[in-house]
Amino acid sequence: MRRGWAIITTRDEEGSYYGAKATLNVWGLPSVSDRQESFSQITLRNDEDVISAGWHVFPEFYGDHDTHFYTLWVSGATPNKACYNLECEGFKRDNTSLYIPGHKIEPLSTYNGGQFEIILKIKQNNDTGDWSLYYGPNGDKPVGSWPKSLFTKLADKATTVDVGGAVLFNTGEPSPPMGSGQFSSEKAKKAAYAKDIQFVDKSGRSYKPGDDVIGEYADISHCYSISTFGNLANGFYFGGPGGCI
Repeated sequence: MRRGWAIITTRDEEGSYYGAKATLNVWGLPSVSDRQESFSQITLRNDEDVISAGWHVFPEFYGDHDTHFYTLWVSGATPNKACYNLECEGFKRDNTSLYIPGHKIEPLSTYNGGQFEIILKIKQNNDTGDWSLYYGPNGDKPVGSWPKSLFTKLADKATTVDVGGAVLFNTGEPSPPMGSGQFSSEKAKKAAYAKDIQFVDKSGRSYKPGDDVIGEYADISHCYSISTFGNLANGFYFGGPGGCI
């Protein structure tokens, strides 16, 4: 599988991060084909340990072309196995939560129209070392957690934070759209965005990262693009139509 990215990422690959929060506008992408995935996410990693949450369109997984809320984790012990939502034993759902990994998201943003958002926060528990996921109007409603025992390196901290869009597609096939399917230059009400981005330090304090911490990265620039961090309220625009082979 080939990957494409349009993300902000922390410049220091050996940094110390204990959480992240972002507001993502949510789009429908019905043209994503059956063997492709397009997603918008927050990802924390330490070496091959990875946790991620956001929204995606993944027809092969769900059997539809709808937009779904998702969670994901990868353990360095089995780096080629990505566990989505509740399919593996690992992510522990909070049974009181109204937000269930895998649920269909409605309503969706429309081009030059209404914008609909989700707010997500991932934070490490200082006492247990587990990583908790929050959703909701203020990103404060518990969804569940990834136990510390799933990981080796993430049991301590994250060394990298990524926020933005990504796609997966087969080599030799046209790549899928990302975000809203529009380039970042379309901006307000037309392009996908991530805004109000915050990181969490070891004491549990949230803070706004500066551009000295953040770098922008788009690896297939003729199909996907990203604006400068801070181009939007502590955030950025990203995405593109795809179509690259």
